[in-house]
Order: sequence, then C-alpha cells, then structure tokens
Amino acid sequence: MQIFDNESISSSLNETAKRILKLGSSSGDGVILKVENRFEVFIQSGTDSYKFIKTDGRIRAEYDEAMDQLLSGGFILANNSRQNSYQLTSKGYEYTERL
Repeated sequence: MQIFDNESISSSLNETAKRILKLGSSSGDGVILKVENRFEVFIQSGTDSYKFIKTDGRIRAEYDEAMDQLLSGGFILANNSRQNSYQLTSKGYEYTERL
C-alpha cells in the first residue's frame, strides 16, 4: 500500500520537519522527546538530539511550523497532553524511508 499518492505531501514538509522525522526513525522505538528550558528546546530520540535556540525568532518559528506539519500530517502523534513526548507513526516511518 502506498501512503503517498502525490509529491505535494512530501514537498510540504520543511527541512526541520524532515530532520525531526529522521531523528525519530533512527531510534529503535520511534519516540521523540521535547525537553525545554528558558533558552533552548532539545528534540531527543534515542541517544541523538537536535537543539533549537528559543531566543532566535526565525529558528523557533521553523521548529513550531515543523511540529505543526508533523502532527497535522499524521507523521507523529502526541503521547501526552503536555506535548513533550511524541511517537512516529507508520506514515512517518514510510516517509523517512523515502528521504
């Protein structure tokens, strides 16, 4: 079964979203954690992490857009109401195999 029937879905993800998906798919369990402090946001999966500087408005906007794209597109699911833990979906895994 092919989940992606056209290129519009894949071209709609920004580079930050693609990076987060790759990070999640590289861990064994597909869990993506968000750890946030006053100045930084860390996206962690397995032993790898990706850091965003919160005080840089452009970088924060790219991160927020990436997470919105991944959630609304069904590539990840929030594991809790605080939205600091996410799970890659089968659609997310399939997409990363095509990157």
